[in-house]
Amino acid sequence: GFTDILLERVMHGGANITGFQIVNNENPMVQQFIQRWVRLDEREFPEAKNAPLKYTSALTHDAILVIAEAFRYLRRQRVDVSRRGSAGDCLANPAVPWSQGIDIERALKMVQVQGMTGNIQFDTYGRRTNYTIDVYEMKVTGSRKAGYWNEYERFVPFSDQQISNDSASAENRTIVVTTILESPYVMYKKNHEQLEGNERYEGYCVDLAYEIAKHVRIKYKLSIVGDGKYGARDPETKIWNGMVGELVYG
Repeated sequence: GFTDILLERVMHGGANITGFQIVNNENPMVQQFIQRWVRLDEREFPEAKNAPLKYTSALTHDAILVIAEAFRYLRRQRVDVSRRGSAGDCLANPAVPWSQGIDIERALKMVQVQGMTGNIQFDTYGRRTNYTIDVYEMKVTGSRKAGYWNEYERFVPFSDQQISNDSASAENRTIVVTTILESPYVMYKKNHEQLEGNERYEGYCVDLAYEIAKHVRIKYKLSIVGDGKYGARDPETKIWNGMVGELVYG
């Protein structure tokens, strides 16, 4: 999920990063699981207290929960799914389906439980349905929940005071726009040696940057990349150059 990613390196670089989070840490089931997780015996689970709960672990937990619930249903219905010592041949050609496979598939599709990733249920095709994913975005102060998404409402943004505060904070810093000299997009003016700052340049991208900055009320500085390249990765050193290199390495 989004909160599993280490964003400290790019947090203050002005990057616009949006992601999804399927594990809601405010979910009582998640909180109870974490409490049990940190109490595990360190001799058997040495990483339990240091490793945060990842979305892959939560999905694994919920998958086992679904399987257990499906087999409980089959047991209540007195459906015998045991092979009674007759093991199947994994290399059989053609494959021989498990005779009780249809019953197990039907039971799995009928499951509806609350798991660590929220509501769990499936449609007739076995695809998960009726679930909600939180949408997060990165700000200079860290990640924050921007809204949520589900298959019925799609993206539903949160409207709060923080959005306006974030916009206001952008007015108090200067954004560096890395670019490359390329006619007719970014060019030096004929008298650029007598000029300073952004006034030294002209072209379509220069005019576009000016209009955007005026519209969103931000300060910016055009910066021509030193090596004059768009950016490629050296196959030997694995280092990026050009504009891509400046974005990657800051």
